[in-house]
Parts: sequence; C-alpha cells; structure tokens
Amino acid sequence: MASLQMFIFALLLVYSQSVPTQFSKPGCPEKCGNLTIPYPFGIGKECYFDDEFEISCNSSTHVASLPALGGLNIQKISQENIVVDAFNLPFLFNKTTGENLDGPLLGEIDRSHYNYSNTQNKLVSFGCDTFAYIQDYSSRQIVSECATFCNDGNNSSFSDLGHCEADLISHPGKQFRAWMHTMNTPKKLWKGRDCNFLFIVEKDFSVYEKIDFTNCEKVYVFPLALDWAISNTTCSDGNVICGENAECIDHNGERGYSCECKQGYTGNPYLPSGCKDTQGKIKA
Repeated sequence: MASLQMFIFALLLVYSQSVPTQFSKPGCPEKCGNLTIPYPFGIGKECYFDDEFEISCNSSTHVASLPALGGLNIQKISQENIVVDAFNLPFLFNKTTGENLDGPLLGEIDRSHYNYSNTQNKLVSFGCDTFAYIQDYSSRQIVSECATFCNDGNNSSFSDLGHCEADLISHPGKQFRAWMHTMNTPKKLWKGRDCNFLFIVEKDFSVYEKIDFTNCEKVYVFPLALDWAISNTTCSDGNVICGENAECIDHNGERGYSCECKQGYTGNPYLPSGCKDTQGKIKA
C-alpha cells in the first residue's frame, strides 16, 4: 500500500510540474509583451472582472495600459498592487518672495478599486533650503515629509543640491496634496534656483541620474505604485469572487476585499480553481 502511495505521489508530482499555473481567465490573453495579466485584470471582453480592470495592449509596442486610469502605462502587476507610469513636474518659485507659484501638487484617483500605496511608494525631494510634505486631502494628516539643504544655491549639479527621501507613514487614500515651501535660513539659498523637485515614486526606483536640474519645464514620467482590491463589498456579503482553496480578506474603509490562496496552495486566488496544492497531499 505504501509503495502504491509513493507511486501515485510521483505521478502527481510530475503532473503538477508539467501543468503551467493559470493566471488569466481561461481562453483570454495571458501576456502583453513580457507583462503577465492576472485575472481580475484582462485583455478583451469577458476577460476582466469589471471595466476598472480592463487592460489595453498596444499591438505595435506591446505596452499595457489602464483605460480606467486615463491610459496610464503599466510596468508591473502583483497580487497587492500595480506599478504605473505617472507624470511629474518641477515646483516653480518666486525668487524674490519664495512663494510657490504652482500651488500644491494634487493627486487624485476617481476609481473605486485603486488607492495610492503607502508601503510601496516614497517621497523624494531635491532643492535648496526647502521643506516638502505630502498631506491627505480630506483629513489634512501629514503622510510624509522631509527637508533639503545645500551649500551653494547656484550650483545645479546633484552633488551640491539638497536631497531627501522619506517613507509614507500612513495611507494617502485616493486624494493627496504635495507641497514644497522655502525655508528662511540665513543664506536663503532657494533664491539661487528657479525651481525645486518633488516626486512620489515607487520605493525601489532611483531618480538621481534621470533629472535635468537646469530644466524647470521638463515633464518626468516615473513609476508609481497603486494598491488595488475588489471594492464596494465585503467578505461577509457572500458575493465574493475568491476561488476554491482561497480566502477572502477585508480591507479598511473603502478598499473592499482581496483574495489569497490558503496555506499550502499557490496560484491565482481570483480564478475558480486558481489555487493549486503545493504539498503533494494524497488521500489514503
């Protein structure tokens, strides 16, 4: 009996290794270029959960984008978040008064499934004698902050330009304001510059060599991480899409819920049979 079980185990092991893990909905495109498209995201009708998860794949460039977020290009999709290309501009200052000419940078997501990620993003600032911070739009709570200093406000090289980075200490939700203020230090070094720089970027991304510190009009496209979830319902509602051998996890506030494969299983928890056994269990 034991030898029979071992034989069956060996067959199951070979079978499990030969069957690729299914991430997209059956019959739907699995990739756009090198990007894997896991359900509830999808390319083409009937391939995504709802319109906010629709993926557009450019047939010429093989670049994926999200129509629900204004066509932002997608760099990566994971079970918790997506990384998209977001636009950034320098902050312009009145060199006499130090007044910020642009007002705050406003960030807003008007889609229910997405939020700015606090764990996967960071605040990055470059300038001379400036204070940069991110503020939750509704509560006015400070989400992140840091200050920059430098020895020579007229030098535009990175080596002599003040630089700071900071984690996001709380969740900015769907709306935030990002500010830069000049600081009245004795030298007022901000007078030597026409603009300073503030970016909210994916935490592993380095911006140093990508900035032209002499150009105050250049638009930058840098990666930004967004958390995603199934919104407008909770696990207790009984109308969730988590598949077999997956569990439902509620999120705070308006974030809704997400699905995860149970311990000992791996795969896509949003597909009906997406979570596969990784422990080689055999019924006696």
